[in-house]
Amino acid sequence: TWPRHSGRHQNDTESILSDLGISDYECGKTKVFIKEPKDLFKLEEARKKQLHVVAKIIQKAYLKYKARLYLLQLREKSVTLLHTNKRRRGSWQLYFAGDYLEAAENETVTSQIDGRVKFSDRIKVLSHKNKLNQCILVVTRSTLYLFSSSYKLTNSIPLRDINSFGMSTFADGFMVANYASPTPKPVATLIMESSRKAEIATVIAQEYESSVGRELHIAFADQHDITVQKKSLFGSKFLPKKIVFEESTAHQYGAHARPELKLATPSDKLVYIAATKVDNPDYKDILRIDVSPELGKYAELQLDSELPDRINRFRGRPGQRKKIPYGGYRKR
Repeated sequence: TWPRHSGRHQNDTESILSDLGISDYECGKTKVFIKEPKDLFKLEEARKKQLHVVAKIIQKAYLKYKARLYLLQLREKSVTLLHTNKRRRGSWQLYFAGDYLEAAENETVTSQIDGRVKFSDRIKVLSHKNKLNQCILVVTRSTLYLFSSSYKLTNSIPLRDINSFGMSTFADGFMVANYASPTPKPVATLIMESSRKAEIATVIAQEYESSVGRELHIAFADQHDITVQKKSLFGSKFLPKKIVFEESTAHQYGAHARPELKLATPSDKLVYIAATKVDNPDYKDILRIDVSPELGKYAELQLDSELPDRINRFRGRPGQRKKIPYGGYRKR
């Protein structure tokens, strides 16, 4: 009668026998006496069927527990990774949920990837025209996949081919990944932008270590070497450049005149890509990303800031198991 029962074993037993159509029986103090052997076989057959249902419930609960534990450990690892290395604006408050788009249940996605989905979400990728385009990111145990909004596979990068991974020290959402091409032809650097950069970077670093066997070094600096693709009527070529992040007040970073709306402004609206000669005299050699002071000196967590009490309160300590609340995740 689980999960609903009366509290009395005899009443529950009689309910089961009644549901199975068994009427010829006698109940003792601790045993039930069934007259017809066929009724006993019917009862045993019903028990075997119900065991599969119970086993699925237990399995589902265990897998849910393991997934939750993995995400909590991942979130704590991201705190260690980014603390004192990168300013934080509001993303440190986000819970980790991993598969935000439920890509593991999407047959269109699973038919094009290899391995278990560790992360999926909508992000932005910097194109060769220096524009941020919407796309879908899926990370498995061994590969990073990029899909269009219609789930058409546009790029797949084995994690072992990543040569370098970098982020700025500001609270922006940019991630710079240089990777090796499977062919002699060079490839452009992958530049991604997402408010969930902490979760993405931590997932990639963890799965890279599991796949390759060594730690992925993440460089936190305001200048990184990149390769860009320049297209023309005569073909395309790949050029070395530097991407530089600078704090600037020279631009209008979105409409947020009211102070209480500042945190609600997406981080990609607080950056300006200076890629033309008018904005950047060194545009041929440098791709400059100007960030608002809200992502710099006014960010909620600075490089020398102490971890908030909310994080310290629920961080696990050596030799101590800490119960961490996990009531869902907040989208920002």
